[in-house]
Amino acid sequence: MTEVPDKSPATGAGPKNPPSRRSHLLWICLIWLFAGLYFWPALFEGKSFYFRDASSMYYPHHSLVLRAWQAGELPLWEPRFGLGYPFHADPHSLTLYPLSLLWHLPLDPRWFDCFIIFHLPLAGTALFLLLRRWALSIPAALLGAATLMFSGHTVGITMMAMMLRGTCWIPVVLLAHDRYLDSGTWRAASLTCLAISLQASGSDPQYVLFSGVLLLLLPWLRPGGGPSSAVHHFLSLVFCSVLASGVAAYQYLPLAQLASLSSRSEGLEQSERTAFDVPLATLPNLVVPVPFPDPATPAYLSSFPEGKIPFLPDIYLGFPLLVLALAAMALAARPRRDGGEDPSLKGRDPPRDWSAVRTVCLGLFGAVMALGSQAPLLGWIETLLPPLTAFRYPGKYLVVTVLAVAIAAARSLDAITRGNRSVLRFCCRLLELSAALCAASLVSLSVLGLGVPGAYLSQLREQPPPKFPEILQGLLDTWTTDLTFALILIVTIRLLYWLGATGKLGWQGVARISV
Repeated sequence: MTEVPDKSPATGAGPKNPPSRRSHLLWICLIWLFAGLYFWPALFEGKSFYFRDASSMYYPHHSLVLRAWQAGELPLWEPRFGLGYPFHADPHSLTLYPLSLLWHLPLDPRWFDCFIIFHLPLAGTALFLLLRRWALSIPAALLGAATLMFSGHTVGITMMAMMLRGTCWIPVVLLAHDRYLDSGTWRAASLTCLAISLQASGSDPQYVLFSGVLLLLLPWLRPGGGPSSAVHHFLSLVFCSVLASGVAAYQYLPLAQLASLSSRSEGLEQSERTAFDVPLATLPNLVVPVPFPDPATPAYLSSFPEGKIPFLPDIYLGFPLLVLALAAMALAARPRRDGGEDPSLKGRDPPRDWSAVRTVCLGLFGAVMALGSQAPLLGWIETLLPPLTAFRYPGKYLVVTVLAVAIAAARSLDAITRGNRSVLRFCCRLLELSAALCAASLVSLSVLGLGVPGAYLSQLREQPPPKFPEILQGLLDTWTTDLTFALILIVTIRLLYWLGATGKLGWQGVARISV
């Protein structure tokens, strides 16, 4: 069959003429609209975020700050905590976090929900603009934004507002620094510094570290890969770090003093650092949603490990996104030497782009780190970098996985829509493997019945959970439904690809690709 040329962006440092943001206004409005529709109950139906720390910590903290601002006071010290507490030193307090104006200015306390929701479309907008700067198509950029905004991990940490803020500022930081990589001006570097400072003023310091690591890797993660000058890139990061530290000193100097007076100054025990690993038994939740009973029922806590609410209640991404993300590795495949995918390369070896492979590897790295003490990687990294032992809860590393999946899936979709044969073929093979796994899982559930969910929960609990058989039946029913739906979806997508490849649908591009 005749092959369609690969119209992927040319390799290089980045797009020379990035798309105008003004032309993206409609799509950005669509991102915010979808966020509003998703959180409609919290915005317009009187519902509120309450799970875990949302109601026990963040809302009370924000209420204290709101009352102080309304009284014309600067909430630096809180006398009602014990014998007094340096309130401003705690990043949870958000005393000088600029976006907290969304929560501090209105007198209606329901704006607490708006303050939380605001950060998700902010992250989606930043990632959308970043992917468009990389010359990805609008559907691909929207997919990346939606993946970051609505993944189980991101929606789940709305109960941990500090983690949510740290997560949602990461794509803003990356977008600012990507501008610097293209322009090379110190003004652009200053924007990166400003974004880091805003993130530092209202989030966990570990998320600032995540941003720093991703900034270091950014030139090798975007299409083309590699900075024009590694020395200049390193110096710019040093400049951003020093300047951002100076701006955020109002928050981190009091925090450092507070930490020096706490028991954590003597170091964290291994059991405390890894108290909230991502259990191995919950990894299927990356592919299939895991249901929980009604929180008002006694069976609710029994469905969690040791009857304890988990750190991350949901890490769902799903079959289609994971398949797309893994298929992005095929972007590193060498195009045909005869120029079959790019006529301009005929007669010479075309360049290979490894940036998508690096992105997928980064996502796998985050997932393994999130396992904590259940995998040796975290221990090795902490041995090499002892300061990392000051951070708790390996589950936080999963944010790296979610961001990597969003970027890789977007790049894969972009390549498919441009007629990249290698990515499309790899995607189809992964779909076939996913369909086989779904079918095998359905057979296993039908044969073993309640034994499968019983084994699943027994891995999470010290004691088997026969007390509440309705939990087991609920897991069995939901898994069966989700796997059936996933199987139908995967088979349908694969069938459409086959029909397009054989020319029976008349698709432009896909219709002329041999799969």
